[in-house]
Amino acid sequence: MIKNGNQSFNFEKKIYIADTYSVVGPKENSGPLSSYFHKYFSDDLCGKTSYENAEQFMCTTAAEELLMKNNTIKPDIYIGGDLLNQIITTSFTARKLNVPYWGIYSACSSFGEAASVASMCVEAGMKSAVITASSHFSTAERQYRAPLELGNQRPAWAQWTVTGAGAALISDTDVNKNGVMIKGITIGKVVDLGVTDTDNMSAAMVPAAADCIVAHFEDNSIDESYYDFIITGDLTSYGGELLCSLLEQNNIKIKSKHLDCGALIFDTKNQHVYSGGSGCACFSTVFSGYFYQLLCKKAIKRVLCIPTGALLSPTSSQQGESIPGVAHAFRAEVE
Repeated sequence: MIKNGNQSFNFEKKIYIADTYSVVGPKENSGPLSSYFHKYFSDDLCGKTSYENAEQFMCTTAAEELLMKNNTIKPDIYIGGDLLNQIITTSFTARKLNVPYWGIYSACSSFGEAASVASMCVEAGMKSAVITASSHFSTAERQYRAPLELGNQRPAWAQWTVTGAGAALISDTDVNKNGVMIKGITIGKVVDLGVTDTDNMSAAMVPAAADCIVAHFEDNSIDESYYDFIITGDLTSYGGELLCSLLEQNNIKIKSKHLDCGALIFDTKNQHVYSGGSGCACFSTVFSGYFYQLLCKKAIKRVLCIPTGALLSPTSSQQGESIPGVAHAFRAEVE
């Protein structure tokens, strides 16, 4: 592993995204990307007794189905994150998988952190790792805002947490001959510009995304022209405009190449989702479904992936704290 600059690392080994699996709920499956998801549930509860149990079931399903598709591989480690207290979704998934486990938390950027840690593990000598990131609209709402039963009004720039789970198999072997690799990572910093509105997480995350992109380009001595697309996690179109505007102050112009998973997963005009999608599952399902398939087909060959996260909690928000943001980047490229 070669360190580039202050925050970036490039890998000397070939680190493959050997396969992916995505699971979504009914609203996500009614959106524009429905044909790219591997599995969907027609019921938000997935036949379970609580939304928390439903989220756990979706996360476990994504991981188990991915491993069943690749049953010749026994992963050395499972790395995952979610939005619930004590990351119970991934911890209970780990209990079911019976694989050595690292639980990580980076809010909605958890898939980026998991991909980074898994890649470093494979670079260090492990053969493979399975990663997941999951969320559920109904669990996230009562975790971070208010129970749905209250019927609170929300502004137009609010987001709709994606119900689903995305999983990926990170390996030193390209078992399915897809040729998709993680070539390098950029570890993000926590950036806080004082946003306190829990409905405006896009604004809270944009500064961290911009900081990570600037660091990635400076560390690797490249610019936006290197990539086919620059993909953020859940800024939505509202936050995407802020990001492009902020980066232009650093003479970085990504508008023609920028795509956001929160803006893609829903039809914001016809689905009641406010400004678009958010949550751990926003990036993980869109990447594991849509973008990974484009990479496998070589329709795109180089993408910079930047899952974004808002590091708030009910306790900090109720005490008047601002919302710090973080973003972690990885380079997905076709061999």
